[in-house]
Amino acid sequence: MANKLILNGNANSALTASTAAGAALEGTGLSADQLLGRVHTVAIVDSTGVMTADHRTRISAAIQTLDESLAPSGVRLIEQDVASSGIADVRISFADTSACGTAAHGVLRCTLEGDVILIAGWDFFLGADPVDIRADQYDFQTIISHELGHAAGLEHSTDADSLMYA
Repeated sequence: MANKLILNGNANSALTASTAAGAALEGTGLSADQLLGRVHTVAIVDSTGVMTADHRTRISAAIQTLDESLAPSGVRLIEQDVASSGIADVRISFADTSACGTAAHGVLRCTLEGDVILIAGWDFFLGADPVDIRADQYDFQTIISHELGHAAGLEHSTDADSLMYA
């Protein structure tokens, strides 16, 4: 039974096992029992034509990394094709605006009821090696991984090195 899940950096993770059933997942507000046995389907929806192959690659990498990290706890993240996006638990898309605001308001993304809306107009880093991120860029895979963590039931962490840090 996992009682500590730490997701760092560009979706690197460490899962610490414990025999303490139901112990709180550090910094998440959840018990391990609350994460068990749940499959979350994720669809990439590109109705605006903004998503590139690099965006899709980073989203797929985030899904795969989190799926591998959470699988020992019974949580699965499964990428679904766009034709099935209407029934997916989580839909990732781009838009110029959202219920949370626009780029002019400083909004990078908005997540509401299974929809992760990335706000167009930001300089997202789309590479695989976070060492290459410039100071004026936002790491796309980290943002997606953080939002998918919420979809899997994780809350914000108080650990500044955690992927789930607010």
